[in-house]
Amino acid sequence: ADLVGMTRALICDPELPNKAREGRLDDIRACIACMEGCEGRIHRGLPMSCMQNPVTGREKEWAEIQPAQTPKKVVVVGGGPAGMEAARVAALRGHSVTLLEKQDHLGGQISIAAKAPFRDEFAQIARSLSRQLDKAGVEVKLGVNATPDSILALKPDAVIVATGSTPLVPTIPGADSQNVLSDWDVLLETAPVGQNVVIADEEHHIHGLSVAEFLADRGKKVQILTGMHYVGTDVEPKTWRFLYQRLLEKGVVPLPHT
Repeated sequence: ADLVGMTRALICDPELPNKAREGRLDDIRACIACMEGCEGRIHRGLPMSCMQNPVTGREKEWAEIQPAQTPKKVVVVGGGPAGMEAARVAALRGHSVTLLEKQDHLGGQISIAAKAPFRDEFAQIARSLSRQLDKAGVEVKLGVNATPDSILALKPDAVIVATGSTPLVPTIPGADSQNVLSDWDVLLETAPVGQNVVIADEEHHIHGLSVAEFLADRGKKVQILTGMHYVGTDVEPKTWRFLYQRLLEKGVVPLPHT
């Protein structure tokens, strides 16, 4: 070709052409077309960002990784995308970095999101970052439940806590009942799910919709309740349109103003 045009791919990794020319294909941070940080934020009148590239929109401050004046011993707690990126950058700055993750794999909530229909490309975020940790010389310890004592035993100069969030539990009567599950429970299939399912969409993002499609694909009858005008009000518009169409085709019943 005489000309190749890429937009979102270069938002995710501005060095993509250079890396490709140099044969460093494994170093390319590949766009997964999630649209959450780029088009999704632009449509809401917010500054552009990127779910994978924290430098996007902050190029003036962060574009060049500066060597640390005083190398330190850094411990990162949590092997999700935030912890992995923090460990990678710290190592590139010259620090000695150890990352502790309680699971037997890296990825954190990205690994959970990748189990939803049409979201499997999310898994590549963890794979890509894992390769970069190895190249940067980060010591990764899996299956470690970090405690204050175990962290202090490593004698760190700095500790980065990147342990992520927990599922939202709505403050409604019955939310603590045994038959009430989180989206994590469903996607990880750690608890049985009945035939008739009601999803309370309290976050208004893609979580509830993804779980609805996941369950519909398994033959469940699914209803989604929301107090908003429609379910998934915070989902990026293009993603929402295709996902909403699939949900309706699979028999999912949205119940707005509920």
